[in-house]
Order: sequence, then C-alpha cells, then structure tokens
Amino acid sequence: MAPNPWYLVENAAEIPSPTLVLQRSRIEANLRQMVAIAGDPLRLWPHVKTHKLPELVAWQVALGIVRFKCATIAEAEMVAGVAGVRDILLAVQPVGPQIERWIQLASRFPDIGWSAVVDDPGVVASVQAAASRSLQKTLGHWIDLDIGQHRTGIAPDRVRDGLLQSVRAASPTLRLEGLHAYDGHLGIPDLAERTFVVNGFAKGWAMTGWRIGWLAGPETVVAAASALQSQSTSNVCSFAQFGALAAISGSRQCVASMA
Repeated sequence: MAPNPWYLVENAAEIPSPTLVLQRSRIEANLRQMVAIAGDPLRLWPHVKTHKLPELVAWQVALGIVRFKCATIAEAEMVAGVAGVRDILLAVQPVGPQIERWIQLASRFPDIGWSAVVDDPGVVASVQAAASRSLQKTLGHWIDLDIGQHRTGIAPDRVRDGLLQSVRAASPTLRLEGLHAYDGHLGIPDLAERTFVVNGFAKGWAMTGWRIGWLAGPETVVAAASALQSQSTSNVCSFAQFGALAAISGSRQCVASMA
C-alpha cells in the first residue's frame, strides 16, 4: 500500500476550519534550496506579503536571510519584531500619513536599516521634511523604475528629470541605495531585451584592485544606471581604462593559467 502524500493531515478532523497549516520540513527545505541557488543568504530580499508570518521570517533568519521586503507598514512592523532582522525595504513608496508611520517605526527600531522605493520628487521632499524633524538616522531610498509593466515606477529615461537630483539633495537625511524594478510578468520573448550582464576585471581578468567593470543590458535601463553611477562614484582614471581595454581585447590565456 502506497504511503499517504506528504500534504495530507492525519488528524484533519481535529483541526478547526479555516486554519493555516504549515509543513515546516517542506518550507525549510525550500528555504535551503533558495539560499543554495542564490549562493549567499545576504543576496536575498524575500517579500513577506505572500505569508505575513513572523514565524516564517524567523525560520529565514535562522538560515542567514536578514533582509526583507514589505508591501505595507503593518508588514514592516511585523518583520521588525523578529530578532535578527537587519534590513527592511518598503516596496511601495510612502505617501500621506504613511510617511509619519514609517518614520515612527524606524525610530522604534533604530538598529534596522530602513529603505523605501520612490518614483516622485514630491514624495522625496515630504519624507525628507518629516525625517529631518524627528529621526536621528538616515533612511535609504531606491529609485523605482518602470521597465514595461506600467504599474509603478518612473520611466528610465526620466530619472534625470528631477528625481535623481532630489534624492541626492536630500542627503544626509536620505541615502540613495540604487535602482529597483519589477520584471516578473513582462513576458518579453527576446532574451536580450530582459538580460543584464555585470562583470569586472578584478575577478574576470585577475586584475585585483583595479575596481573597474561594466554593465550590459537594455539601453534605457543602462542609461538610468549610468546616471545613477555618475552621481555616486568618481570616474575611472585613464591608465586603468587603457589597461581594461587591452585586457578585454587580448587573449585570456594568461588568466586561465592564474586560475
């Protein structure tokens, strides 16, 4: 006789309905596989809107996953109450009374790194004004890009039209963290149109310490990334540019021998 499937509950008649039932062994196996795929738990920012459970957040923290995304202030408050959480990203830009609620939450949990997505200079100004009055720490902001869904975010070619400057001008109250985008349901058939390649010479060509690399991808998004980078770091010196050009144009045989 075949054993019962794992999802069957032996004492189902004793459980009131409706009830949320978790198979911890299955969940933890999925989490371990998720970490293995990512290569490092610090590369993961799981969204809590699909479960809203502090117990599940705690299981993830036990595996080294300490950064989380939330859709609401209530979710963020739930995650902040779990020991070991390091960073919380609010995946919807705060507006109106939500700004003050977010700042109060950041004040209650000062050891957590707080950030939010933004796509409007007016929101940036409102957050800066509120935070400068009552918050003694810096809040992070991610520029939310609309890369095809037209649901949230700003068009990549409009990032320079005030938004980037407003975030930079809000320093040190606000800190620019980077770019944020949703691409899960775009359905773009051309792989090249939805692929990004990020590489550097320190690892790819054994040029340790050169601190030079590149990004390849769709033109509009790369343009937005270039605008962000140009305001965040200094340019590469000339001899490093020539060295990188020589490396990428020449043979990689020497790199293979050093591997």
